[in-house]
Amino acid sequence: MVVPKFKGTIQSDRSSPIKLVSVLLLIAFLSYASSFKLNGSEIKWDALENVVASYHLWTNGVISLDGDKPSYFREPLPIALGAFHIALFTDIPKFNSKATLDDEFDDEGRISQAKLKYPRELMANAHYRLQISYINLFYIAGCLLVVCWLTKLLTGSYAWSAVSVVITWVFFYYNYYYLYRPLSEYPSSFFIMLSSGLMILLLRSKSVWLAILLGLTLGALALTKAATLYVSVVAIFIVYSALVIFKKMTALQAFRMMLATALSLGMVVAPWMLRNKLVFDDFAITQRGGGVLLTRAFKNQMTDDEYIGAWYVYAPAELKRITLFKQAFHGDGAATRYARLYRNRPGDVEAIEAGNVDAATSYFCKSRAFLKKLAKKDGLDAKGADLQAEKIAKHMIKNDLAKHLKTTPVFAWRQLWSFGNTNPVQPSAGGIFAVIINFACFFALLAMPLIAIIRKQPEWFLFSIFPFGMFWFHALLSHAIPRYSAPLIPTAIIALILLAQALIKRLNK
Repeated sequence: MVVPKFKGTIQSDRSSPIKLVSVLLLIAFLSYASSFKLNGSEIKWDALENVVASYHLWTNGVISLDGDKPSYFREPLPIALGAFHIALFTDIPKFNSKATLDDEFDDEGRISQAKLKYPRELMANAHYRLQISYINLFYIAGCLLVVCWLTKLLTGSYAWSAVSVVITWVFFYYNYYYLYRPLSEYPSSFFIMLSSGLMILLLRSKSVWLAILLGLTLGALALTKAATLYVSVVAIFIVYSALVIFKKMTALQAFRMMLATALSLGMVVAPWMLRNKLVFDDFAITQRGGGVLLTRAFKNQMTDDEYIGAWYVYAPAELKRITLFKQAFHGDGAATRYARLYRNRPGDVEAIEAGNVDAATSYFCKSRAFLKKLAKKDGLDAKGADLQAEKIAKHMIKNDLAKHLKTTPVFAWRQLWSFGNTNPVQPSAGGIFAVIINFACFFALLAMPLIAIIRKQPEWFLFSIFPFGMFWFHALLSHAIPRYSAPLIPTAIIALILLAQALIKRLNK
């Protein structure tokens, strides 16, 4: 048996086409294998909101949650792709009715953050739900292709590309949490990796067309994950500054390229933001930012004892089973002692519906109850309450900025554990081995910009700077549930592969 050599430079040889075809066949097989995990399970919350908006876009030509009024509750690109999928790849009919599913509830409780109105038959049929979830197979195939391309770009090796494809599939693209429902994590991971690859190509070719394509990609990413728009604006400046510092461009060249990227980004997001300004008097991509920031502001109120306990509460289940870890953070009584740090406690749902902040136990539900209270007290709609919540949250954070900065590391810790089940109540990486891999990958990714500077590796710096910024953006300005860092899993895995390749090369020498 001949063991393939992991080489760090791009080489053109006769076996390259065979290696490429082999990796492509691997991607096709893994994408097909993913289909066996789909079973038409019920779809609720974020994914349900995407499905309903996609259905109304297909049937009425407007992004809406009720089929009548336009909405900007969620990002438009996944909704548009979902509508395209329903139209071409399902046998779902255009129903005549617009029955509600008991407003926001079913027999098991709340099903959505927003008031939805859609034909009951759409989501009651397991066959239709299964067909809707098949969109993820297209996402998986596309993402694995980009994983292969980006790894090959950085390592020059199809062997490492195959390793990267398999590991990302095992820990992310085969994860049932994302696989059975149409969320935005898969497409956003695609655009994140594509933008990282384009930054590397810019380093090599300095083409203005690549600069434009980078802007278009970042614009598509912003319409998939709204928060990335803020990261993109900063990242664009850092990328072109780095190209000057690494002496890959002159300052004038970098300015021209940066302008091309910024303008193309603006061309993608401006129509949607202008639509929202005209319809909702709000330039934001989505209307949910205030609620997220308010949750973080409430959680900043944790006591010093709760701060210590948060390292336990926000840890994966595998770590919580370790005796020393449990003892160090008082884990035995965590459910009672740190009750306010958990997502829901008994009576919290009722407190939210009543808008009774004091009656809610958890910080998360206190913030939700506060939103409901704003709407009831001031007669605000969902958009108005969210905008008011954003102002209040900013004021709370500004008044206690030191506490906000103090809690940021613990939210970074929480966000770290995105492998496996990313349930905010009980995250689990799927075994202690997965926990170790999870930590190692994100440690590699977050250390990569510094390592790149020390080792004078501009490609490593450009590859990692956007994921690095996205991670810390959520850690600083959100309650940083593990799912927020899930789109970064592929780049985190590639970062660890890069370090592994460098270590193997040094050992070989």
